[in-house]
Amino acid sequence: MPVFRTILLVSKPGDPTLRSTLETLWSFLERRGCRVLLDPSACTLLQAQGRSPCTHGETPPPDLVLAVGGDGTLLHAARRFVDRGIPLAGVNRGRLGFLADISPDEMLERLEEILSGQYQEDQRTMLCGRV
Repeated sequence: MPVFRTILLVSKPGDPTLRSTLETLWSFLERRGCRVLLDPSACTLLQAQGRSPCTHGETPPPDLVLAVGGDGTLLHAARRFVDRGIPLAGVNRGRLGFLADISPDEMLERLEEILSGQYQEDQRTMLCGRV
C-alpha cells in the first residue's frame, strides 16, 4: 500500500458551503504531518478564511487526491489525473454520491483508515464519448 504524504484537495468551484469541510480536512491532514496542496477552487475558499499559502501546482505531485463536492467534482479530478496513476477519493457534499462515497460525517474516520493503509482500491474504467 502506498504512503500518502502529499494530498491535493480539489473542490467544486464557487461553492462556499464546502469551506468548513475543506478547513476540517486541511487541519486534520496537517496534524497527521501531510503536505496539503489546493486546487484553485479550494484555494479561493480557504483564502477567504485567511488560510495560506495556497499551492496550485502539483510539485511534487500528490500521492492522493481528495475531491470535495459530488460525483461531478470527482469525475473532473479523475479526468485531470487519469494518466498519472494517482489514487482519488471523494467526500460527498453533493446529493447522491455514487462515486464520491465518503460522507462528511465519517470523513475523518475514513481518511484515518486510508492514511493508515486500511482501504481497498477500486480500479475504474473511463470512457470517452462524442456526439
